[in-house]
Amino acid sequence: KILDGIPILTDGHTRAVSAILAGLESVPLIYEEDELDWKLYRYCVEQCKQKGIHSPYDLVDRIISANEYEEKWIGWCEQIPSKIQQNQK
Repeated sequence: KILDGIPILTDGHTRAVSAILAGLESVPLIYEEDELDWKLYRYCVEQCKQKGIHSPYDLVDRIISANEYEEKWIGWCEQIPSKIQQNQK
């Protein structure tokens, strides 16, 4: 998806990192056509920028265990709607 002039991944981050680690230089890409919660994605993009994550290459040295993934990533994602509401106040 091109969001506010910036290409973003809406899904497949783990696959993108796996492709990098496998030495692939390109992968098939499908542009997002569904209407998603773009306010949520804007928030996520901003958070990624603040953490220095601009592409899947920036995730290669941030690989974590499945348990850490559940705790850190899924837990973070579940908190996003309330954080967006707080930012709007």
